[in-house]
Amino acid sequence: CSMAEALSTVFRGLRKVADVALRLTDTEVKVRDATDGGVKYGPTGTQLSELCDMSYKYSDFHEMMEYIWKRLNDDSKNFRQIYKTLLVIDYLLKSGSERVIDVTRDHIYNIKTLQDFQFVDEDGVDQGLNVRERARAIVELVQDSARLDDERKHAKGCPREVQVDGHGCRWWRDRFRQPPALPRLRILRALRPRLRPLR
Repeated sequence: CSMAEALSTVFRGLRKVADVALRLTDTEVKVRDATDGGVKYGPTGTQLSELCDMSYKYSDFHEMMEYIWKRLNDDSKNFRQIYKTLLVIDYLLKSGSERVIDVTRDHIYNIKTLQDFQFVDEDGVDQGLNVRERARAIVELVQDSARLDDERKHAKGCPREVQVDGHGCRWWRDRFRQPPALPRLRILRALRPRLRPLR
């Protein structure tokens, strides 16, 4: 195998050892992986789908949300982790259990503070911009019940692999609008080359 594959295997092994040492549950591990600041891409479609499914399970919901807030309130240097956590919250608000909405409103102050998030890296790049914009978008969404209901209705009729883009089903419909009579299967085939692949 290649050096990259070998290093990846070693890293996964060390990660499992760390999980045991930190006593992370399976739910916490899934949240941690989806919001991992050490990975530049993501969260992936598979990760978001798993978290979405857990939001409907009472046994997983509270544990998942508690760990999400913990990840969100981490050190500012972990800007990528904070941004990914916001992406997870945004997705769950639109596609997850309605309980996510109530919990998010209870913690809205945590998100509001991120509207002023600042982090400039050593190259002088404002890495806090995406965090500020996403936090602002979530606050506006949560405070607008009618719009949030509309977003959730659109998400229910949207293919799961398209929802995970993060823009929601409305973005998909506006960008790839097709005649109503066109069969759904043909729509998905037409979209397939342009969709972000699930990892």
